[in-house]
Amino acid sequence: LDVARLESSVLHGLHVVSRRGRVDSSRSLGIQVRFNQLCRDAGVSGSLAIVQGDVSDQVCQRALLTDLIVLTVAHPPERGFSSLGSGIRSIIAHAARPVLAVRGEVCKMDRTLLAFDGSPKSKEALFVEAACRDMLYVARAAEQAALQAQTPRQYTHALVETVTAADSVSFFTEAVGA
Repeated sequence: LDVARLESSVLHGLHVVSRRGRVDSSRSLGIQVRFNQLCRDAGVSGSLAIVQGDVSDQVCQRALLTDLIVLTVAHPPERGFSSLGSGIRSIIAHAARPVLAVRGEVCKMDRTLLAFDGSPKSKEALFVEAACRDMLYVARAAEQAALQAQTPRQYTHALVETVTAADSVSFFTEAVGA
């Protein structure tokens, strides 16, 4: 939610019920209500699709409409042959978008790990990760500088000065062609 809010993004949630499950079950409706509340509380626009089917198939199909796939991994795949049928491995292998896999509760993104294989997609992911990290540092610095402000004018001045003084902002804007 923090990344979606910082990027002014729309959050597209997906809840997949088994082929025998019901899309309109009380559990699914509860998930819908919780998703809507979390988005509202975070100030993020979002929509949740509740569908039947195979999780990895649904994620890969819907990935084409997103920039990033965020998955909670409750049970990471085992090593060896048993892992070949893992849904997470299937998504990583077949999804047309980068995957951010998290365990348990999602926390602040203080430390990230990027799997890099030298491919054009991994080079793009490295650039995006570095740019996002720099923007988060700039945002934190701007927040800290603004805390000292006594008036709205000082607050605005502190924010603008901190952001425009950061080289990473100009490098990022130049790199993305803005």
